[in-house]
Amino acid sequence: MQGPVSSAAFGWSVRTATITEAFRGVAGPAEPGVEDNVVLVHDQNEMFLVNRDTGEITLSIKTASKETLVRRDVKCYVGIDTRFPGEARDAEELMEALSVHDHWGNQLHFEAYNVLQLLDVGISGDAVRIFTFIAERLAGRNYWYGRLEDLDDQLGLSERTRKRAVKELVDANLMQVDPQGRGRPTKVSVHPWYAYRGDIAGIEPALKDWVALHRRRSLGLEVPNLTP
Repeated sequence: MQGPVSSAAFGWSVRTATITEAFRGVAGPAEPGVEDNVVLVHDQNEMFLVNRDTGEITLSIKTASKETLVRRDVKCYVGIDTRFPGEARDAEELMEALSVHDHWGNQLHFEAYNVLQLLDVGISGDAVRIFTFIAERLAGRNYWYGRLEDLDDQLGLSERTRKRAVKELVDANLMQVDPQGRGRPTKVSVHPWYAYRGDIAGIEPALKDWVALHRRRSLGLEVPNLTP
């Protein structure tokens, strides 16, 4: 057996790196050294990832109840009348796309305690401050739009410190930064396990997409836009 998987590779603690195994139907074969010791358990409106050896719950995700689904008339079509959410270039375009189906678009799912645990796996305090600031201000889903340069004044950071902290978050697979060119805000995607704004039913597919994207990057493959 090879050595343990680095926590920074997933942006999670070492014990939750085995989530890749639970989602391998999406993410592909398991990483070397990751044991198949996690089982997926559904209980009414919640899904759990449970360590087979210790019984410890490493992740819990609430899922949508069938009883809560209602019929709604769609007045426009995402991808035709609006951009797909993953292709939105600013918060306005994103909200226009999400308003078609997501009627919980203002609901933020964020637990500060989960982010603070990143300090225990070696993420710096400056990086955690930036991650928290962005996570609390998501425009929708796990997307944030803005100027990273503005964080210098808002958080009292030097440009050098901010750039180093952002790179740390990107390298740890906690954040993805997509500059969109002059005149448009920078698009930042955060790890959906830590923060997500909108219908809670969207967290599970967002997590699967995030793991799949990391898997493709680790193999040097082209990264498609998996989230429509």
